Amino acid sequence: MARCYPQTGSFFQGLGITAVHCTCTDSAGVSNSCVFNVNVLAFVPTNIPPLATCPADVNVVSFQGNIGSFAKFDNAVCSDSEDPAGSIIASCDPQTDSFFQGLGNTAVNCTCTDSAGASNSCEFNVFVLAFVLTNIPPVAICPADVTVVSVQGNTGSVANFSNAVCSDSEDPAGSIIASCDRQTGSFFQGLGITAVTCTCTDSAGAPIHVYLMLM
Repeated sequence: MARCYPQTGSFFQGLGITAVHCTCTDSAGVSNSCVFNVNVLAFVPTNIPPLATCPADVNVVSFQGNIGSFAKFDNAVCSDSEDPAGSIIASCDPQTDSFFQGLGNTAVNCTCTDSAGASNSCEFNVFVLAFVLTNIPPVAICPADVTVVSVQGNTGSVANFSNAVCSDSEDPAGSIIASCDRQTGSFFQGLGITAVTCTCTDSAGAPIHVYLMLM
């Protein structure tokens, strides 16, 4: 049996080549040797950092006064060739539901770190847009003009009419009731035409006025 030095299982110090000498000796004491090399190479980490995929940029509208706004967004998605799917959760700064001060864009940085400590990051922007009043006034539809005949002596007459109808693109149907400056059943003095003004005001306070004529 050959005897080698250093033996198998030995620790080879440092980097580079070490010669291993092996000798075979027969029963008559005659021997022969051979040499081979053990090459110790530099350690190279094989861990591949995870992939971080950020969501698209997010637009939010500031609160009135353009002081800023809260922003909700999806978390970044982490994937890794060595860790199980879904085991790496991204950490973002600022986090979703944070308050973004003032107007303009803020970069959100999200980092994915795998079980070996390798990390990767991505960025997206939160844009805070200026507040613009977008409320559209309601629509008011008055009934047709009403004609009544005066009581004897031409002192005037009581007039009955339907209320104006209000509709709005932002408030529920039927939630806005028109207010008229002369109510149905009122007495209209004398002869001639009287304008009745009916107003529809939505929940945001936007009014619209319409008129009907009583003759």
